[in-house]
Amino acid sequence: MREFIPRICSGEPQSDPILVHFLEMAGDLRGYLPDYTANMVHMRMMTFANEKLCGWKDANQLALKPEAGNYIEYSRYKNGISEPYAACIWPTSLCPDVAEYIQAFPDTLMFINYVNDSMSFYKEVLEEDEGSYVSRYGQLNGKTFVESVDDLVEKIISTTERIRKILGEGQARECWEDFASGFVHFGLFCPRYRWKEVVPEYF
Repeated sequence: MREFIPRICSGEPQSDPILVHFLEMAGDLRGYLPDYTANMVHMRMMTFANEKLCGWKDANQLALKPEAGNYIEYSRYKNGISEPYAACIWPTSLCPDVAEYIQAFPDTLMFINYVNDSMSFYKEVLEEDEGSYVSRYGQLNGKTFVESVDDLVEKIISTTERIRKILGEGQARECWEDFASGFVHFGLFCPRYRWKEVVPEYF
């Protein structure tokens, strides 16, 4: 896996047939997404691989400096896959013109990460995960875990409001609403996040 990106850049074939097939599937994205967002997924694919395979392993152990608020946002973004999720919200068959939604893209990336973090915080508390976004946000801002989650919910609300205003009415907005409700639903019912232990009446 560590040779994945170098082999792409040097034009060498991948050494593992799974990676060969993975790249073939990635190339097929152009049949479903505009070139711009398909390229975005390809670039994010390599960034994610770099962070997970070659990234600095002790990043979560850093003693955060008070001025480093943007670092935890940067770190969260680099370690996630929000761009591929966002790109697939607006397939070519429904929204062929990127201009219909590109201005909502930055907030969409934040929405995806924030919702994911809000859905995973219960599991992270049980696992005593001090390297999570919520934990590090609280460390940096002198807030309790509950206060940090409250802030996260407010961020989700504000990004949602901005996205809706940017998209207005029409197909791009409908695609967004379908994704947003489905994404939250997925997070709630995903066994990994263990929400059945908190709100069993929803299951």
